[in-house]
Order: sequence, then structure tokens, then C-alpha cells
Amino acid sequence: MAKGDVQMRVPDQLTYEESATLALGAITVGQGLYQKSLKLNLPTDPIRTKEHVLIYGGGTATGGLAIQFARLSGYSVITICSGEDSERLKLLGAEECFDYRDPNVADKVRRLTGNNLQYAWDTVAIESSAKICANALSTYPGTQYGATNPIKSPRSDVQSSSIVMYTMFGESFSFGAQEFARSTEDFEFAKMFMGLTEKLLREDKIKTHPGVLKEHGLAGVLEGLDELKAGKVRSGKLVYRIADTPDPREC
Repeated sequence: MAKGDVQMRVPDQLTYEESATLALGAITVGQGLYQKSLKLNLPTDPIRTKEHVLIYGGGTATGGLAIQFARLSGYSVITICSGEDSERLKLLGAEECFDYRDPNVADKVRRLTGNNLQYAWDTVAIESSAKICANALSTYPGTQYGATNPIKSPRSDVQSSSIVMYTMFGESFSFGAQEFARSTEDFEFAKMFMGLTEKLLREDKIKTHPGVLKEHGLAGVLEGLDELKAGKVRSGKLVYRIADTPDPREC
């Protein structure tokens, strides 16, 4: 069962396999960039001045979406990613790409932005990525660090926040040991943002993440999870067709 108010129609130019790579990344971007963490201008009200935003993990499915949305909102997008993803991410709208393996990456971002970077959104959200973002952000007051996991910036002068996108459904739930109350506000935002995302997809202003179609449908998912844990999946999202699932009566 799914709430129809927060679903998106698949546009004619996309296959179901391509659409599957969006998953819940869109609302994660919505909450992280706009509603909760960075509170940037929406694509419907783009900024008119030069302002940078840093997306850490641009090569991830969520990071690639974030680059595109931030660009549509008028921001100059910098991303930290794997070097092999740079050209693809520039096509999505990143103005500058830096390799996360470069020990001087944070200094390079700070020099590029003239120590004026106010916004960083971290789609990897581990201790090392939070540290790089902290060192890239401006030393002036008012800097914002948002993350997809509950991790804080190591800098006390940076405002940190994280999101749990399941609040989009407007229902109470538990996540680990934490209880979340029903949020009508998050549900209303999700309805608006998923509608906006559907429109941008239909207008071909948003590209989906590269998909890797795997065999055996749902029966292949556990193997795919093992590949993810082993670090064998890079720059692509595993996709499975339910119709490809073997009939257990025929196995």
C-alpha cells in the first residue's frame, strides 16, 4: 500500500527501470536542501545572485539529484566525489568537482569560494565527510551543514542538522530506538515536492541515476546487498524487475 498523494507518475520518456532509481532520493533531497536542513530557495523561486552550495557525495543517487535541484534553484554547485564521476556530474550541473581522496580537497573548496561557502549537504554523512565539509565551509558566522545520517559537524560554530525522510508519509513510526510523531507539515511538503519533481521529470529537467539491471528479480536482492556491503557497486543503483523473480514452484 502507498499513499497516492506522495507518488509520482512515470513520464512517457522514462522506463520503469530508470524511474526505479529515484526511489526515495527525491524527498531526501527535498527535506535536506529545502524543508529542514539548508532551507535553500526552491526551483520555482531561484536565486539571482552568485552563491555556492557544496554537495558531498555527488556520485551517489541522492547526490546527483541534489546537484540538479540546487542548480535549478540558481546556486553554483560544487561537489566532492570520486574523480571518475566528475564528467557525468558536470553534465548534471556541477560547476566544480573535487576528488574526496585529495588530502587538500577542503582547502581547495575554501579557496575557490573565497572563504564564503555557507551551505554544505553531505550524502555520505560519516565522520571523514563531515570533517571535510567543516574545513570547506566559511569561517564566517551562519554556516549550515546538513546530512542524510544523524552526524554533526565537528565545528561548534556550524549549525548541523539531519533528516529521516520517512516523516514524509504523515504517520508515526519508530526508527531504531527513536520514536517519530506524525508530521502533517512533512506530509504536506512531500505532496508539494513530489509534484514538483514529477513536473521537472516530465519536462526533462531532472535526469535519473544510472541503473544496473540485475537478474532473478527479488530473488537476487540479497546477493545485491552483499555486493553493496563489499563495495562492488559504484556510480550505479541496483535495479530488479519483480517479474524476473523465479516461481519457487519451478525451482
